[in-house]
Amino acid sequence: MYSPDFLESRDRLPLLADSAVGPVIRVSSTGFRNALIIDRRAAVLWSGVGAVDPYVVLVRDPVLIGTIHQFATMTWEAAARVEGRKDVGQPSFDERSLAVLDALAHGVKDEVAARELGVSLRTYRRVVADLMVRLEVGTRFQVGVRAAQLGLISLD
Repeated sequence: MYSPDFLESRDRLPLLADSAVGPVIRVSSTGFRNALIIDRRAAVLWSGVGAVDPYVVLVRDPVLIGTIHQFATMTWEAAARVEGRKDVGQPSFDERSLAVLDALAHGVKDEVAARELGVSLRTYRRVVADLMVRLEVGTRFQVGVRAAQLGLISLD
């Protein structure tokens, strides 16, 4: 379970790939993090990064572990799945990249789009190639599909 801040500080595309085949990753905006429950026999709780007075607590009391487990389960169930969050996997794009995505989405020829954006044809094509790498796709069509999935373009 990750916090939204943790996701914001990481490259999120690998998280999307990992969540498709590996463990399920969820994002919770609640403060329940920094806990580890081991076979419902022990729990380790620790303070977050940068805490003024850092601490670590080992819990072995079965009743307390049951309560911690119940709280963790409720938090897990309420948290959003990574692949369900629109902001996950969406790297930041500058205005030029968004304009190129829009041109691609509307089928504008490279020469026309470059002229409209005030860049050389070579620069325009370099931005398209960069978008393909950043979105981890192999074709211009896939750029459009991925951009639409991420809500980066509108086909209106």
